[in-house]
Amino acid sequence: MKLCVTYRGSPVRHRRAGRTLVSLGTGPGAVVTPGGWLPAVWGRYESMGEVDVLVDGDLAVRPMGEGDFATMAGWLSDPRVLSWFGGRDRPMSLLDITAKYTPRLAGTVPIHCLIAEYHGMPVGYLQFYRWRDFASDAAVLRLSTLDNPYGVDLFVGRPELWGAGLGTRMLRLTLDHLFGTLGARRVALSAMSHNYRAQRAYQKAGFRRVRLVPDAEVHEGIARDEWLMVADRNSYAAPDRTQT
Repeated sequence: MKLCVTYRGSPVRHRRAGRTLVSLGTGPGAVVTPGGWLPAVWGRYESMGEVDVLVDGDLAVRPMGEGDFATMAGWLSDPRVLSWFGGRDRPMSLLDITAKYTPRLAGTVPIHCLIAEYHGMPVGYLQFYRWRDFASDAAVLRLSTLDNPYGVDLFVGRPELWGAGLGTRMLRLTLDHLFGTLGARRVALSAMSHNYRAQRAYQKAGFRRVRLVPDAEVHEGIARDEWLMVADRNSYAAPDRTQT
């Protein structure tokens, strides 16, 4: 596999359109990309565009591995995290995490799993997928899949870092990959109507609220309204990337 890193804001070799791309120099397979976007050269998930490392200064987003399962179990058994992601009535043990995420890492479930690291410390989880692979969920949100939109879900697993802008930065790095490498036209996600922090983070990353969907998700035994939020490739460059 060609191991590449895409950097934001670091003074390295090639810079175009505010993005800087660098080779790690790991041998003949390593490449430097002179253009503004990373090419789709990733390995196992050719059709999904596998990411090696995406970097924005002190924040990195990388593929999840089995070694992250214990960290995920810690996050998804924390009531503070579960109150917004999954539900406090659905804590996950290490066995639960292993059963759920092993097929995803093996490529048998079409969801690409990523871990965010801040100063080298795991701080959050992010996944992306094609909405057409989850047509029933797209139908609940009344989201058309004709243009093959991608979906994203994420959380910051360290509550002491909530409000620090990490969710927005995680999303921006991932959108760079989805729009640039994979050529996505739209990326859509949903946020519970009362999760104002998440909605602000998504808006700062370039998403806009499209419609409020009543009773879109059952969370902790209650049917919750959700905002469908969409980012478009053509308008993605509009947000000020220096603001988090």
